[in-house]
Amino acid sequence: MTLIAAELLGVPGMGQEMNSAAGVGAYEVVVVYMLIISLVYTLSDTLFGFIEKRVLTWRPS
Repeated sequence: MTLIAAELLGVPGMGQEMNSAAGVGAYEVVVVYMLIISLVYTLSDTLFGFIEKRVLTWRPS
């Protein structure tokens, strides 16, 4: 979530490219960037959930 906020607030990367595309009206590019960001978030959330289950085996689910 921090990565997404940083991207949208001006750190060079996909968020900056997405804002630039929106500025010139290339909304299909904005949608593609939004899908990529959501895919990265989903993959990282799944990975951290898996790591959490492995590391915190003593904690009930």
